Amino acid sequence: MKTRTVKIKADAPELAELSDAIGRAQGNQILEAALSQYVSRLVVATMADPRFRKSLSEGAEVAKARAKQERIENLRVELAKLEAE
Repeated sequence: MKTRTVKIKADAPELAELSDAIGRAQGNQILEAALSQYVSRLVVATMADPRFRKSLSEGAEVAKARAKQERIENLRVELAKLEAE
């Protein structure tokens, strides 16, 4: 069995509680195994949810558009500097 370390950004109360439980489980093999199985099932269920996959792809599209817009703005600023010279 592979062990993976995951950092959870606790921006929701449920995630904060889960992160806290994981921290307290260190050294308790039974609790670690139970939490591992719970998190695995939660991840599988979440990834199987079509709404989550759709929101994930929409989020990626928004991030890509934002990055493209930032690049355009940076190029405009650099062009303005070059024209001023």
